[in-house]
Amino acid sequence: NWTINEPLRRKRTVYVVMSSGRVRSLREEKGLSKRGLAAAASVSETTARRVEREVPVTFRTGRAVAKALAQGLAFEERVAVD
Repeated sequence: NWTINEPLRRKRTVYVVMSSGRVRSLREEKGLSKRGLAAAASVSETTARRVEREVPVTFRTGRAVAKALAQGLAFEERVAVD
């Protein structure tokens, strides 16, 4: 009695690039330092710096930063799939 299973599919990792100027201006409006943004978004300081340099970050990270900046998920329609 044999069962044929389909191979496991790899999950696609979705990356986002956030506008550095927009992130910086929203961060400053909220009175947050990069360290403060990192803490509010529960990401590392390195990741917070990467976001402001327009380095691609995972969708999950982008969503956390957007929530920390009170922008909800408005950026979702501009994601790129790698």
